[in-house]
Amino acid sequence: MLKRLPLSILPLMLALTAHAQEGLERLAPFAHGAGRTYAVTARGLDAVGLNPALLAYGTPQTFELEIAPITSFGLNTGSSLSSINNISTIFKSDSAINNGPLLDQFYHNQLSAEIATRVFGFSYFNESIGTIALTWDVHAAFRSVIPDALLDFIHPPQDTGNFVSGRRLDPQYLDVQGVWYNEYGISYGTNFLSGGADRDIDLAGGVTLSYVQGVAYLRVDPNSFISFNYPYAPASAASIQTQYSVQFASPAAFNGNLPTGVLNIISGATAGTGIGMSAGLVAAENPSAVKLPQWRAGLSITDIGSIRWTSRTDVRRQTAADVAIPFDKAGSFSPDSLSSYSHQLGGTLDTIDAPFTSSLPTTLHVAGMLDLAIIGITIPHSSLSVASEFAYGFADVVSSPNKGRFGLAAIFDRPSTAIAFHSALGMTTQEGATTLTFAIGAGILNTFFLDFGTSNLTGLWNPTGRPDLAAGMKILF
Repeated sequence: MLKRLPLSILPLMLALTAHAQEGLERLAPFAHGAGRTYAVTARGLDAVGLNPALLAYGTPQTFELEIAPITSFGLNTGSSLSSINNISTIFKSDSAINNGPLLDQFYHNQLSAEIATRVFGFSYFNESIGTIALTWDVHAAFRSVIPDALLDFIHPPQDTGNFVSGRRLDPQYLDVQGVWYNEYGISYGTNFLSGGADRDIDLAGGVTLSYVQGVAYLRVDPNSFISFNYPYAPASAASIQTQYSVQFASPAAFNGNLPTGVLNIISGATAGTGIGMSAGLVAAENPSAVKLPQWRAGLSITDIGSIRWTSRTDVRRQTAADVAIPFDKAGSFSPDSLSSYSHQLGGTLDTIDAPFTSSLPTTLHVAGMLDLAIIGITIPHSSLSVASEFAYGFADVVSSPNKGRFGLAAIFDRPSTAIAFHSALGMTTQEGATTLTFAIGAGILNTFFLDFGTSNLTGLWNPTGRPDLAAGMKILF
C-alpha cells in the first residue's frame, strides 16, 4: 500500500542504534542526572552544544579525548523499542487495524525514543587562550503521540462484526515525528573577564558551530486528524473522515532498507545538510577546573539552525476524505469490507522530491549553582552544592522541551588527583510529570573519567517505565 514509504526507516534505525546512541542532552551524563542542569554542571567536552562557555574552565589536563568505544552515549526509550521492527508493519499493512498487540505498542507514548552517541571528541585547553574542541555526534529521536481514545476505538473488539455499529469518535489529532542526523562541531570557550585584585567574578563565553548531515526524517502534519461517525452518518452507513500529510526524507542509498553494521550506519549516507550553532555565557566566583565554584550562573541557547532535506523527500497526503462504509441488513460489516475501504483513505504518494527545511530543537537554558559552604554547610575536603535549571524549547520538534522543563539537584563533589568522586540526586518537572534524577562519576589520576546519569531513576527497575540511561568515558592527558 505504501510503496516507497520511508516511514519505517526511523523506527528500524532506532532499533539498530539503541545499543549505542542517545539524545543530545545525554552526551553530558553527569549534568543529565544532576537535575538536567546542563548550563552550569556540564564539564569539559560534555559542555559542547549545551553551554560551550563552560569549556573556558578547562580540565585538569591539557587534552581531553573521547573516541568510540571510549565515549559518551545513552538513550531514553519507551518499553516497546525492542519490538519496533514489528511495529513498523503498522505503516505498511491494512491488517494492522485488526492486530491488537501491535496497536498496544502505541499506548501512553511508549514508542518515543531519543538516542545518540559521540563518535569522536577532542579538546585542547590553554589557560591564557581558553579551550577549543572538535566533535562528531550522532543524534536520533522519534516521537509518536497517538491519542489513547483513537487506539481504544480501532482496537479489535470481541465482536468484530459490530465493530463500527453505533460508534462515534470526535476528531483525533496525531503527533508523529522523527529525525536522524550527524553533527560535526567546532567549539571555543574562554574567560574574557577574569577576576583580579578588585574583582572576584569571572565571565566566560563560548560558541559551538556545527555542520549537520541529515540522514532521515519523518513528520506528520500537526493538523492531521481522523474521526468516525462525526458529525453524523446515514443510518445505513458509518462515516470515516480523515485529513493528513506525512513528509519523509531518506538517502537514496537506503532504497527503503536500513544499513547493517555500525560502520555502514555512520558511513555518511545523507538526505540533506544544514548548519547549527549554540552559544552561552557563564558568570562564576572562583572557578576552577578541579573544584566547583562557590556560585555559578549560566545562560545558553542551543541547536539554533536547520536541515535542508533534498533526497527522496516524499509526501503522502489525504485531503478531507469522507468515506461511507455501508452496513449489511444485520447492521454490521465484515473486516474484509473495512480493509477494502481503507484503500480509499490511503491518500496519494507524491515522489517529486521537492526540497524542504526542518528546524533543529532550539532550546534556551537558564541555570544557577550555589556551594552550600556560603551558608555554613561544609564537608572536609569536599563540597555540597545545589543547582537548578529552566529549559524552554522554541521549535516544535522532537526532543525539544516545548512546554518548559525545570530541574533541581544536590551535588556532592570530592576533588582529588588520585581518585576523584562526585554524585548528584535531583528531580525534574516537565509537562506535569515529575521524575527523580541521579548521577555518579569518578576520576582516576586525573586521567580516566567515568560518569553515569539518569533523568528517570525509578524507570531503571520499573518494567513498565521508560529506561533513561546516559554514560560517558573520557581520557585526559
